[in-house]
Amino acid sequence: MFVKQLTALWIICSSTLLMAQNYETQKFELIKTLDEVEIRHYPPVIKIASVQENGFKNLFGFISGNNSDQQKIAMTTPVYMADNKGKKVMEFVLPSSFDLENTPLPNSKEVEVYQAQSAYVIAYEYGGYSNANKTAKAIDKLRQTAQKNGLKIIGAPQLLVYNAPYQFWSRKNEVLLEIAY
Repeated sequence: MFVKQLTALWIICSSTLLMAQNYETQKFELIKTLDEVEIRHYPPVIKIASVQENGFKNLFGFISGNNSDQQKIAMTTPVYMADNKGKKVMEFVLPSSFDLENTPLPNSKEVEVYQAQSAYVIAYEYGGYSNANKTAKAIDKLRQTAQKNGLKIIGAPQLLVYNAPYQFWSRKNEVLLEIAY
């Protein structure tokens, strides 16, 4: 009986935490679906980037007020992770209300603010916690779909993570490859 009560309490608490995670998600236009792969268009957005070794700490510091305006900025989804010339980079998308004019400057030299250009990508979604094996399979699926459909890949893979680490169920991850479209 105690185990059932403890389980029920845990489910209620977890559900509350998960429902409280109500972040703005980066917008895109779905162009076409090819099997399990989507062709998307992403408009320009403001992003902040940092080397991943301390990336989350640096980026979270920026949105927590460690910026020129001491402004707190809402967390959004997804979090981008990529390899840029051998360095692991993490990026946050800033809320859609931000542009280059109203975005505060970083106080840390470890954080870069920039406007990401619009891009066409192919995207593949998978669940659970991401790992190197799942990411590699997603990249392979994207490359096979691109080749099969005559799409030219022009960018390196990017991993997008949508959920906080403490969210155990209904996790969403995606891998994107930029294409010429």
